[in-house]
Order: sequence, then structure tokens, then C-alpha cells
Amino acid sequence: PYTTLFRSNPAPVGGAATPPASAIGSGSGTNITLTGQVGSIVKWQFSTDGNNWSDIASTANPLPTGALTQTTEYRAVVQSGVCPTSASSVAIVNVSSLVAPTLSGVQKVSATSIMLTFNGPPSQTYKVLATTDVEQSLSSWSVLTNGAFGTGPETFTDTNATDAARFYRITSP
Repeated sequence: PYTTLFRSNPAPVGGAATPPASAIGSGSGTNITLTGQVGSIVKWQFSTDGNNWSDIASTANPLPTGALTQTTEYRAVVQSGVCPTSASSVAIVNVSSLVAPTLSGVQKVSATSIMLTFNGPPSQTYKVLATTDVEQSLSSWSVLTNGAFGTGPETFTDTNATDAARFYRITSP
């Protein structure tokens, strides 16, 4: 007597692709996470018009988007064994236009320290720049720090403010 054994794979389920926030500032990036899928991610895809999809040769979960400058949609393509593939739900990352940061406070902390307080849209990136010559081109200013805005005001303390005249600028991105 002969016995035939076979193994069947469960049908793939695309799952749900979601970004941690529905909107980010232009020039920022985020991660897209896939949950509830049955099968393995074989690739990710993105679209900026909702119709034409381009492949991303990554199976990472979460998927880092890199810096975005326009609203972009993402989906994962999942496969289980030899079954046909299944696409996940679409994750939409809305990209808002850059908003100029606002400086809301300057406080002398000590003889050599100045604290800056500034605001901007959550997730939008920023740089704090300084110079002793305000006439210099922006590319000549020193970058003191960079980061991304949270939900409240940001602060930066320059502990090397020893110059008689020191100018600051907050830029995005």
C-alpha cells in the first residue's frame, strides 16, 4: 500500500498596512507597519496617484519610507507558499507643506549659555544654526543641532555662546 501525503498552505491574507501618524511634514519620513497578514511579505509597493504602483524591493516590517515630499500610498504584497499573492490595505501618508518654525523665546541661562524655544508642526524636521556674521550665506552658518518637532515647544541650549554677537536661525528641513 502506498500513502500520499500533501501539505496545503493557508490562503494569503494581505493584512493592514498603517503609518504611525496620518500626516507628516515635507522632508520627513515614517515607518509603515503590516499587521494581521497570513503569509510572508514578498515586496512593498507605493503610489503617488492611487493608480500606478511601483515596487519596493524590501520585505522589511516595518518599512521605512525615507523622506517624502508628497502624499504617498503604501501596500504590502503577501504570499503563502505557492498560493497567489494578496495585497494589504493601503496606508496613506499625507505630506503637509513645510511650515516655517517660529522662535518663541530666547533666554540667557549663564554667561556662556543661551536657551532658544521654538515651535513647528509635529514630525517636521528642523535645524538650529548659528553664526557671528549675519551677512554670511546660509551654507556658511554652523549647524548646532537638528531634530524633529514633537507636540510641544522644542528647546535648545547653546552652551558655547561666548561670542559678543551670535545670531541664530531655525530652519526646516
